[in-house]
Amino acid sequence: MLPDRCPAAPLRDHRSAPPARGTHHRLGSPLALCLLAVLGGAITLAGIARFATDAPSDVRPRIGLGGLPRATTLGRLLSRIDGDALDDAIGV
Repeated sequence: MLPDRCPAAPLRDHRSAPPARGTHHRLGSPLALCLLAVLGGAITLAGIARFATDAPSDVRPRIGLGGLPRATTLGRLLSRIDGDALDDAIGV
């Protein structure tokens, strides 16, 4: 399970506890997918999920995703990220 507020520095390598079922993703890969979706014009979680589904087949492997994260997974991830820490980590 992800901590309530993840510090941004170790995001790329942090793994949460394995899920009871489904696919286990490194934290940075789903975040990269969300970033690409937002840069591509997505403004909602549904838009991010649609981008993930419609993205060219080479996108997911290039960012380290073996499978397609569910919208609920992305939503839980985004709700637990400390936005201020993430801003500090990327220099915003």
